[in-house]
Amino acid sequence: KVITTQTNRIYINSNQWLLPETEEYLRRNDRQETHTTIIEYEEEQQVTPISLTKKIPTPFDEVKSYLKKNSLVTKGLTIFDVLYPTTITIKEPTHIQIIDRYVLSKVWDDILPLAYGSYASKLRLVNHYAVNLEKYEMDLKELISEYYQFIARFIWKNLNDEDKKQVMPTIYWMSISQEGQDSLAREITKDEYINQNSLEIFAWKKLSIDEQNTLLQKTPVYNETTQIVLKNVLKNAKAELVLKGVSHMDVEIKRAVKFLQISTDLRHHQKLAVNESKSTVTHTTIIKPILDKILKSLIEKIEHRNKVHHKRYHELKITIEDHTRVIRIIQEQLSKPPVRPYPPYPADVPTSPITPPSSRSTTGTDTSSEGTPTSRTPTPPSTPRLKPGTKVYAVWSNDDGLVYKSTIVEPKKSDYYVIERTDLRGILSIIPRSDIFLKSNHCRLKDVDIKSFALIQYPDDCRNCFCPAVILHHDKATTKVRFYDCIPDKDIDNHQDIIPIKKEQFEQYVASRIEKEKSLENQPTVGLNPCTNTFMLGTIKKRVGNGHEYLIDWWNGCKNEQKDEFLFPGVFTQPDNHQVNNIVLAFDENDSLYKPAKIHSISNDRKTLQVKFIHLSSRQANVPATAAFVISEAYYHKIIEQKHTQH
Repeated sequence: KVITTQTNRIYINSNQWLLPETEEYLRRNDRQETHTTIIEYEEEQQVTPISLTKKIPTPFDEVKSYLKKNSLVTKGLTIFDVLYPTTITIKEPTHIQIIDRYVLSKVWDDILPLAYGSYASKLRLVNHYAVNLEKYEMDLKELISEYYQFIARFIWKNLNDEDKKQVMPTIYWMSISQEGQDSLAREITKDEYINQNSLEIFAWKKLSIDEQNTLLQKTPVYNETTQIVLKNVLKNAKAELVLKGVSHMDVEIKRAVKFLQISTDLRHHQKLAVNESKSTVTHTTIIKPILDKILKSLIEKIEHRNKVHHKRYHELKITIEDHTRVIRIIQEQLSKPPVRPYPPYPADVPTSPITPPSSRSTTGTDTSSEGTPTSRTPTPPSTPRLKPGTKVYAVWSNDDGLVYKSTIVEPKKSDYYVIERTDLRGILSIIPRSDIFLKSNHCRLKDVDIKSFALIQYPDDCRNCFCPAVILHHDKATTKVRFYDCIPDKDIDNHQDIIPIKKEQFEQYVASRIEKEKSLENQPTVGLNPCTNTFMLGTIKKRVGNGHEYLIDWWNGCKNEQKDEFLFPGVFTQPDNHQVNNIVLAFDENDSLYKPAKIHSISNDRKTLQVKFIHLSSRQANVPATAAFVISEAYYHKIIEQKHTQH
């Protein structure tokens, strides 16, 4: 033990006594320790020079060193540092209503009016009114400015001269005013101008060498406009550590800007609190700034809507009254019991079948085989009864007095028939055989004598109706005809099919049609208003022009003229027997207008229709059956064309 503690080396002399095994063991260990010590000494000699050398700082280390002394936390300029002196934390609050982490507590109304729930089961009450936020914002803006200046110096210092010369034209161009840029853009020639970069280089070369060197020595401004350009230069220069330092500084700037915005919002609440005053007479509590702002906004919205919709209210009221009047008129007409199946004509209207003018008429008495005359007795019609489904042309005298393509539905007594419009499914009427014409009654226009009478399809009318007319004279390809309304004579193709009629029939149909045109005056109607290009309710004031046009006083106060083909008067319109998939003009409660729609379903009592408005994203609505007029597809396309034409 004495030997091993005196030294690391073992010295054995003759005066010392050891067992032979012990002596061998100690000598072997001494050789190993000596060898290890020499190796460690050599390694220390090799490592020592490297460990003594200093680490070269990188650009990113420079940024970290700067922020270590000038960060928001170090400067004590975070929003938490400013508000902390006026903050009280309450553990496990109870009976306090929390709204989106912000709390308005009545207990702290005058002391701590704003509470912020920062973490679970705790509330942090903040009295931001006791904080000088203006000074805080000044200090924060000054620090942000210092950040921008540091980044600018940092970037410019780490760029070589070549990179500076590459980016400086762009930075110089950004510093030029808009007027200066416009002036330089006018100076550059088309050959010189290739892109924006060529314009920037052109402006840079306008400077002298001394001016360029001065700008190159000067640190450029780093802001929202130039930061993208400067970062791109760093990327191209592959200065990754410099770019990493700039990004690190940008994060700190974003935090500072966020704190500045929070402070601005809190200071806005401070101003609202200062502007409020307490009433010493009524001892009412101060309305909190947030609630006052919400209440004020609601009041402004209510007043605005009241002003905007005041006129609209009166317009809707008038519209409802007009619709009620129209419905009452229609209901009164429908409730009147018919005197006979076919009321429009007097009793002496002939009921004999219609034949072309060239056919021979029969006498009013019959003769027996012996030649003795016999008196007329009620006998079955001389023509066979028309079968259901027969395609005919019929005079709709109890509607508008015009002739339409129709279909026989069923026969009635006294040679009358139930007729359905071909183009309007569900529109029915009872019409006598004398006003029904078969396909066999047709003939070509060129085969009819001049000064004879016929029913001819009225040109350029979306209703596809036939009207009474007189044949004037024939040309090679056309025939000149004059319709009952005496509008300028029309040239009709000689090959067009017409329905010949007698003079008495012509006079009867003309008188009936004109009488119906006159009866529309001072009657309510639904029609296409040319001013707004929409269907709406109005009142027919008078018949103008050739009788097909009327002066309408629309419910929106507008007055203008409109053709009868775009009117739906309620005085003689047939009650519509609506069917699913019918196209109708339906009343839209949203704007009190009539719009094209398709019937989707019908209620059991047939008083209500569920429709889908066309061209309104298939919006559905329930409308009264009395406020929906069935129209044909041809009529629908015509009104769409009419709207585009007027636009």
